[in-house]
Amino acid sequence: MPTKKQEVKQTNNPFPAMEEEVLNFWEKNGIFEKSVNNPPNPLYQGGSKGDYIFYDGPPFATGEPHYGNLVASIMKDAMPRYLTMQGYRVERRWGWDCHGLPVENLAEKELGFKSKQDIEAMGVAKFNDYCKSIVLRYAEEWKKTIRRIGRWVDMENDYKTMDPDYMETIWWVFKSLWDKKLVYKGYKAMHICPRCGTTLSNFEVTQNYKDIKDLSATVKFELEDEPGTFVLAWTTTPWTLIGNVALAVGENIDYVKIKIEPEAEFTENNGVDESYNKEKNNYLITAKDSLEKVVNSFRFKNETNKPDARYWHIEENFKGKDLVGKKYKPLFDYYAKDEKLENKANGWKIYAGDFVTTEDGTGVVHIAPAFGEDDMNLGKENNLPFIQHVSMNGIIKPEVKDFAGMEVKPAGDTQKTDVEIIKYLAHNELLFHKEKYEHSYPHCWRCETPLLNYATDSWFVKVTDLKDDLIKNNQNIQWVPEHIKDGRFGKWLEQARDWAISRNRYWGATLPVWICDKCEEKIVVGSREELKKLSGNEVNDLHKQYVDEITWSCKCGGTMKRIPEVFDCWFESGSMPYGQEHYPFAGKKYRDNSPVPADFIAEGIDQTRGWFYTMTVLSTALFGSEPAKNIIANGIVLAEDGQKMSKHLKNYPDPSSLFNKYGVDAMRYYLLASPVLVAENLSFSEDGVKESLRKIVMILWNVYKFYAMYATDLPLTRGTMMVKKNATPLIRGSVIFLINGF
Repeated sequence: MPTKKQEVKQTNNPFPAMEEEVLNFWEKNGIFEKSVNNPPNPLYQGGSKGDYIFYDGPPFATGEPHYGNLVASIMKDAMPRYLTMQGYRVERRWGWDCHGLPVENLAEKELGFKSKQDIEAMGVAKFNDYCKSIVLRYAEEWKKTIRRIGRWVDMENDYKTMDPDYMETIWWVFKSLWDKKLVYKGYKAMHICPRCGTTLSNFEVTQNYKDIKDLSATVKFELEDEPGTFVLAWTTTPWTLIGNVALAVGENIDYVKIKIEPEAEFTENNGVDESYNKEKNNYLITAKDSLEKVVNSFRFKNETNKPDARYWHIEENFKGKDLVGKKYKPLFDYYAKDEKLENKANGWKIYAGDFVTTEDGTGVVHIAPAFGEDDMNLGKENNLPFIQHVSMNGIIKPEVKDFAGMEVKPAGDTQKTDVEIIKYLAHNELLFHKEKYEHSYPHCWRCETPLLNYATDSWFVKVTDLKDDLIKNNQNIQWVPEHIKDGRFGKWLEQARDWAISRNRYWGATLPVWICDKCEEKIVVGSREELKKLSGNEVNDLHKQYVDEITWSCKCGGTMKRIPEVFDCWFESGSMPYGQEHYPFAGKKYRDNSPVPADFIAEGIDQTRGWFYTMTVLSTALFGSEPAKNIIANGIVLAEDGQKMSKHLKNYPDPSSLFNKYGVDAMRYYLLASPVLVAENLSFSEDGVKESLRKIVMILWNVYKFYAMYATDLPLTRGTMMVKKNATPLIRGSVIFLINGF
C-alpha cells in the first residue's frame, strides 16, 4: 500500500496538467495542421524531403479504445513526428470501419435477435438503419482518448467505409478484379457460422480457435458381401455421420482383419461400447499401425486387464487397394432409401484417398462430401451422392426424423447432439468405441459460436493465381521485426488460398453483380454512373435496401437482378488506400501514378492474417505492388498476470486513470520502450508506467529546472521556452526533447 506521503506526491503530479496545457496550445494554434500544410525546416541540413505517405487502418467505433489501440496509436504518432522533424510532409487521416459482423452482432444483441430470421422479419432497411445509428457510438470517446495521448491525426476529415464514395470505390475494386479474371463464384467446403448464417474466409477462421472437449467415436461399417465383418472408422464429428456416403483408405497402407473369439470375457469398465456383440460382430478391419489402439480398446478379464492373445488373432493381412470397391451398409437410411438420390449407385463404397494416414484413428476415413474439403474433393472425383442433412443455420433437416430440429454444435454444449447420435449407433450395435476428445476448434471471431465445415457457394478472389507475385512483393517490404517477412507472414503467403469475399448478410458494401433471371448473364457494375446508364435509375447510397430494388431488362427478355450478398468487411478495409480518396473518381494525383505502396503502415501482429494480408492481396492484384514499403507490427498487450485483458474480470487499470495519475508521456515512453513494439507480448504493469515517470520524465524535467535556475534570460512561461544560444549542446538537446515530447 502506498504511504500518505506517496499518495500526496502522486496527487500533486504536475505533468497531467502541463500536458493539458500543451494540448490546448496545439489546438489553439493549429500546430498539427501547420506541420502538415507548412512543414518546418528539418533539424538537420538538407531541406524539405517531400511527402511521406502513411495509411491508417480503420478501427470500429462500436467499443471504447483499449490498450491494444493505444499501442498502435502511439506508434503511429511517434513515427510521423520523427519523419516531420526529418523534413517530410506526413498526412495523417483517421478512418472508421463501419460494416460487417462486428456491427451486425452488436445490433442483434441490442434488439434481442437470435437469428437471421429475426432480421428478415424486422426488414433489411430498418435493420441497416439501426446498424448505421450505432456505428459511431463511441466516436467521441475515441476522439477524447486520441487527443489525450497526444496523437496528431486528422479525425475531422475522416473516411468511413459506409460512405457512398468509399463504397463506390469498392465497386471499382471488384470490377477491376473481375476484368482481370481474378474473381469467380465457386462451391466449396468452407467454414460457416451457423448463428450468423454466413461463410468466413480462411484467415477469419484462424482468429479464434479454442480448446474444447468433444466426443470421438469409432464406428462399425458392415461389409455387404461379408456379414459380420466391420470396417472401423474414427471421427471427431459424429454429427456428420448422417451424411456419410463413402469410406476412404490408403491404397498402400497395410490393413488387417482380426477376429475376436466368442469366449473372450470383458471387464465391467471395458473401453469398448457395451453394445459390442462378440457372437455376432467378431471380425474387424483396421490399419495395421492402428491395431494396438484397437485391441487396447478391449479390456479382457485376465490378470492384467490387457489384450490376451488367446482371445483375438489376425485373420488376414492386405493392402488398402484390396478394400477399394467393396460396398458396405449405410449407418442411416434417411437418404440411402431414396431411389432418386443422384449418384446413388456410387455411394456407400470404399475408395482410395491420398489424404488417409494412420496417425490418428484407424486408417479409415469416413467421407461426408458436404462437410469437409477432402470429402468434397473425393466426392467430385468419384461422382458420389451429396447429402447435406444440416441447414445453413446448423439445424438438422426434417427428413432426418430421429434428430430433426437438433443443433449440431450448440454453443453451450458442443457434445449434446453427438451424444444422441452415439446413443443411436450404440442401440443399433454400430458403435465400437467412444471417448472424450480434447482438441482446438474454430469459433466465430464475432459471436463465439462453434463453426461448421460446410459446403456452400461464395464469391472468391483467385489468390492462388497471385501467390508468386504476393511472395515477391513481400520481399520488397521492410518488416519490423524482420523475422515476420519470411516467418509468420511469408509462411502464410506460401499457403494462401482463394479468398471468400461474399457474406450472406445485410449491413455491408453490396456486391455489384446483376444476373439475368432467364439467361443467367452476369453484369458487374463498377460505378454509380454505370448503374444509371444500365438501369436508368440514379442512386447515391449503395447499401442493400436501395440497390436491391434496381433492375432492368436483359436483351433476352429476362430481368437483371442483383445478387443478395454483401462484401466481407476485410475486403472493405483492405481497400482503404483507394476508398479514402474515392479513387479513381476523385482524380487525385499520386506519386508514380499509384496509391500504393505507402511509405509506412502499422498495426498489431494479428493483422498479418487480417489487414496486412488483405492490403497485400488487393495492392498486388490491382497495381502489382506491395501495400507499403515499411510495416511495423506490434505485439499484444496482456494483463499483468499474462492473461487476456477482460472488462468482465477487471484485470487491468483504466487507461484514463493512469493518464491523470502519471501523465501520458510516462505511458507513451513505457509502451514505446517495451517489447510490444517488436511484436512481442507485454504483460501490462502500472508499476512500469510509474517507473517511466520517475526514471525518465522526472529526470528530464529536473534537467530543465536545473537549467532554468541558472539561465536568467530563459522565460519560465510554458509553451514559449527560449534556449540560450550559448547553452551547452546537452542542455539544448534536453530542452528540445522536452518541447517535442516523446
